[in-house]
Amino acid sequence: MQKNQPQSDTMRLKVPLPGIFPPFSYQTKVLGLGSCFVESVGKQMQRLKLPVQLNPMGVQYNPLALARVLQYGLGALDWSADEVFESHGVYHHFDFHGLLGHPDYEVACHQMKGAVSGLQQALLSVDRLLITLGTAFVYTHSSTGKTVANCHKLPSAAFRKHRMEPDQIVSELQPVLKACKAARPNLEIIITVSPVRHIRDGVIENQRSKAALLLATEVLSKPDYVYYFPAYELLMDELRDYRFYEADYAHPSSTAVDYIWSCFGAVAFNDEVQGQLQAVRSVVQSSEHRALYPTSAAHQAFLRKLERRIRSLGKELPGIDFSVELKQINSELLS
Repeated sequence: MQKNQPQSDTMRLKVPLPGIFPPFSYQTKVLGLGSCFVESVGKQMQRLKLPVQLNPMGVQYNPLALARVLQYGLGALDWSADEVFESHGVYHHFDFHGLLGHPDYEVACHQMKGAVSGLQQALLSVDRLLITLGTAFVYTHSSTGKTVANCHKLPSAAFRKHRMEPDQIVSELQPVLKACKAARPNLEIIITVSPVRHIRDGVIENQRSKAALLLATEVLSKPDYVYYFPAYELLMDELRDYRFYEADYAHPSSTAVDYIWSCFGAVAFNDEVQGQLQAVRSVVQSSEHRALYPTSAAHQAFLRKLERRIRSLGKELPGIDFSVELKQINSELLS
């Protein structure tokens, strides 16, 4: 039985949502890996205080890079400081995002080592692995033969570019997904294809790249512990309008991300969790409110009421961290 997404109407093609999907709750530990789209959806989850970790090694776009990340997390691949190199005054590693680089070699190594450690700890306890594939194109460093996750602004002539075929994508990801399941028997995996257009590859080339990813996910989602969520189809076939893109016509707008998130929530959260999410959303939004007259009696009463709501909700949902919100309230309360 297929579930119907929210805000439905009869003026557009509807993309069917999965009828069977693993449940999420405030007790479900989630690890999100992949392209910037998983970050967009993951940050929605983090804002609602769900236990989510995102891309410890930084954003990863292609299937080979993602497979290597999971190998690091499983301890099947060793990180080596010998592979750290300098580019434009910053020390980098081909398997890590540029945000983990640093002008100081020792600091860069410390950050990368910490990222791998955090990834390994996350995989030890994760309940849901959320993976978003961005592109089938990969770059191989010509002099080392190493396929990279990030080129770190090295000249394009230093790399060979090619597109992975669907069977190559499957052969890289399938074994490591099985290994993750073996390490965490209760693990459920959700795989998506990012709707972000990689226009720099070319419009036609991007479509062929997405096609390779879509064909690969059909095979990858065959086991009963791997589920496919149609994020790509929701934007391309249901929203299907440049109103739902940013000014670059490549990235989904915040409205599109919100809609895809609402569709995800429709299949991932039961009624009880939906109610909890709404309660958390309410106090988060209230704590973000900035009063025109913060010292007024009305605003002070509002702050005290909000503090009581947060503390009460914290008892209902133990483990949720409201420290940021409580700190903000305490900074505004008059002694």
